Amino acid sequence: MRNVHEETLDELRDGTISENHSENHLESGYEEKSALLFNEYRSLMLFIANGVLNDYALAEDAVSESFIRIIRNLHKVDEIFCHKTRSLVVTIVKNVAIDMYNKRKGIEIGYGDDEVADMSNSAIGVDDEVISIDGYNNLVGIINALPPRLRDVADLVFIHKYDYNEASEILGITYDNVRQRVSRARKAITGQLQKHNIKG
Repeated sequence: MRNVHEETLDELRDGTISENHSENHLESGYEEKSALLFNEYRSLMLFIANGVLNDYALAEDAVSESFIRIIRNLHKVDEIFCHKTRSLVVTIVKNVAIDMYNKRKGIEIGYGDDEVADMSNSAIGVDDEVISIDGYNNLVGIINALPPRLRDVADLVFIHKYDYNEASEILGITYDNVRQRVSRARKAITGQLQKHNIKG
């Protein structure tokens, strides 16, 4: 039986996944890298997806969709066997599974007025502040303390350096929702940086 990794590679070759990136994805070493990633994280992805969906078949579908999203952005993955990549994989499969669960239940996710406001002009640039932090772990700790909705988008944008369009695709939400959540996350992170007197 063919696995999702093989099927995804075939879709890339056929150009059915991404017209913009399929050629780059099939560069030398790509297939090996994607196979390593799949073999390393498939069990973890299934465990997380099944924990959300409580249905193994649906969990496999969630893993398949998650792996496709990862493949589309594989150029952003530097190391397979590291905490940063594991965090990315967990973020993606969790959001895919939650999205599948909500669609099955017919749940519409609402957004309050506070999320619609663009507060980016009132917040200091997180990247500028982080430059002077003693190590990468301080920012990770602050982001991990955010509410889940903000934590996931902040992890993708500030830690993994995905742009808004990429984060939108990975999380399965609109560009505007990504922008709004980043604005809120940036304000919250900056507040914590200032609270602890961490300045550039």
